[in-house]
Amino acid sequence: PEGTAPPVLVPLSTAFLQLLKDALDSTEETAAADEVPRERFMRVYASQPRSTALVLELRVLCIELLCAAITCESLKKPEFDRLRARVIGAFFKALTSKSEEVVAVAKEGLARVIRQQKLQRELLQSSLRPILLNLADYRKLTVPLLQRLSRLLQLLSNFFNVTLGEKLLEHLKRWIDPECLAKVRANSRPGDDVKVAAAIIDLFHLLPPAPAKFLEPLTSITLDLEAQLPGTPPQGRTWSPYREALLRFVNRHAPEAVAFFLGRLARPPYARLFVSLVRRAEGAPVRKELGSQARRFALATFKMPAQQVATLTADQWWGGGVPPPPPPPP
Repeated sequence: PEGTAPPVLVPLSTAFLQLLKDALDSTEETAAADEVPRERFMRVYASQPRSTALVLELRVLCIELLCAAITCESLKKPEFDRLRARVIGAFFKALTSKSEEVVAVAKEGLARVIRQQKLQRELLQSSLRPILLNLADYRKLTVPLLQRLSRLLQLLSNFFNVTLGEKLLEHLKRWIDPECLAKVRANSRPGDDVKVAAAIIDLFHLLPPAPAKFLEPLTSITLDLEAQLPGTPPQGRTWSPYREALLRFVNRHAPEAVAFFLGRLARPPYARLFVSLVRRAEGAPVRKELGSQARRFALATFKMPAQQVATLTADQWWGGGVPPPPPPPP
């Protein structure tokens, strides 16, 4: 399990090195299953469920062996650099698997590598290149691709910068362009455009912190995307897949998000969006931050004079007994 000490391995020997190479060969061969279209994979699984399950189990066991071996001090010698690079490459490849079991052990292997050493830039770039190449074209974006990027960001967010966020925002803007959206829908199944856009928004909470840069455009795009959903009423929606993804970003940057929304309560779409985020069970960080900004909330909501707000306690605000604002001057 993650965070536990690695198991003690047998001393490094020719036989053990051969076992590692065999495990690598097996991992790379079984990885080919990830390139098979899902429909074909399901047909094979339906006809040979036991064989397919055994192949998956073999892959998991091989990656677990590699995961344990990568922590071996003897493998850090220069003569084993190529072998280590190949093992790390196998971990990266396994992150693209359809199997959650394979992904879990691969993430643990990469986590151990990152805790032990700094990844070489060349190895990192070569491992990320397949994902980043597809990320360059909005028409190639799919939910599985974005899930792979999400797994990488969970482990390697410090290796990315705001440029990735800017590129993701650029793609999201395509989803609110009718012409670009038509191209996306022409090459995907019904509903996939919504899932992909939500998956893009869901990446932002994993990026290096930059709320000042992304909070406003991400919120605006969320509202625009919702307006395109079939059956959206004139006053907007109360919830959507886009809001679910946005909430994770808002939770991570709760102080900045609360200040952002309190400054826009006079704008109904933003006010309704803020209320829906605060009311969700998952919105605890936002509610806690809002509670700590009671006076600012009062100023933004009731238009009370700052001098009067300064005399009120949190109990008065949240427990009742709030005096009414003074009447307007004659």
